[in-house]
Amino acid sequence: MNTDDMRAADSHGAVDLSAGPASAASAAAPEAVAALDAPLIVVGDEVNFDEVMSVSQTVPVVIAMWSGRSLESKPVLAALEELARDFAGAFQFVKIDIEAAPQIARAFQVQAVPSVVALIGGRPIPLFQGSASKEQMRPLIDEVTKAAAQMGVTGRIAVSAEQTSAPTPNEHLAPLALEADGDLEGAMRAWERVVELNPRDGAAKTHLARVRLEARTASLDGADPMARADLLFSEGDAEAAFSLLLDLVEQGQTPEDKDGARLRLLDLFAVAGNTPEVMKARMRLSTLVLI
Repeated sequence: MNTDDMRAADSHGAVDLSAGPASAASAAAPEAVAALDAPLIVVGDEVNFDEVMSVSQTVPVVIAMWSGRSLESKPVLAALEELARDFAGAFQFVKIDIEAAPQIARAFQVQAVPSVVALIGGRPIPLFQGSASKEQMRPLIDEVTKAAAQMGVTGRIAVSAEQTSAPTPNEHLAPLALEADGDLEGAMRAWERVVELNPRDGAAKTHLARVRLEARTASLDGADPMARADLLFSEGDAEAAFSLLLDLVEQGQTPEDKDGARLRLLDLFAVAGNTPEVMKARMRLSTLVLI
C-alpha cells in the first residue's frame, strides 16, 4: 500500500464539497466520460489499496472503514452498498475492515467507526462518522459526484444489470430452490420460516404471498368468491379482484369470512406492489376496517 501520494484534506480534516473548482482547467467538461472496467463494490485491504487510489483518479471512490465490533457498521455498509447500486457506477464503494487493515486506518487517522470518506484524485474528503441512514447519505454522495466533476474526475464504473441488482440473501436461496423444483408447499413453509425469523424482511413476505397465490390458482374452485378474486388477479385485472374482496370484507356473513377476505387482500397487495390500484383499495379497506 502506498499512501504517500494521497493528498491531504484541509487543516480541519474536511473539504468544502460546495466549493468551486481550483482552476478553469479543472472545471472544463471532458469530451467523453470514461467507463472504467472495475468492480462496483470492493473489499479493500493493504494489498489492493493502490488499485483503489488508481481508480480514484478516474472515478470518485467512497470508502467506509468499519469494524465487526461496531454495531453501527453493518447498517452503514448495507446502505452504502444500496447507494452504489442506485448510482450505477457514478462512484466505487470500498469497505475496509480496520482490524484487518490497520495501516490504512492509521493513514486516514480513523478515530471512530464507521468512518466514511470520499477519495477523489487521491485526495481524501471526510464525509461522516457513526451512524447515518441511506436518506441522509444520498445528498452527501450527490455532493461527492459534483465535487469530482469540478475536479475533472468524471469517469464511471462500467456496470452490468447484475451488478446494480441487490444480491439474493442467503436465507432466500433454499425457498427459491424449492420453487424452482415446483415444490410450492415446501417453498411456502420455507418462506414462512424466513419471515418468522425476520419479520422485517419485506421481500420474503412478497415471495410468500406470491407462492401462496400460485398454490391457490393451481386448483381453483370457481364457486369460491376468493378463488374468483385470485383468478381475476392472475389474469391481470387487479382492480376487479380487489373490488370483489373488498365487497366480501364489507358484506361477509361472518367475522371469519370478512377476516379471510381481508387477509387475502393483503396477500395480493404484497404481490402487486405499490400500484395505484393497491393504493385505492387500501384506502377503502382502511375505511371498512374502521366501521
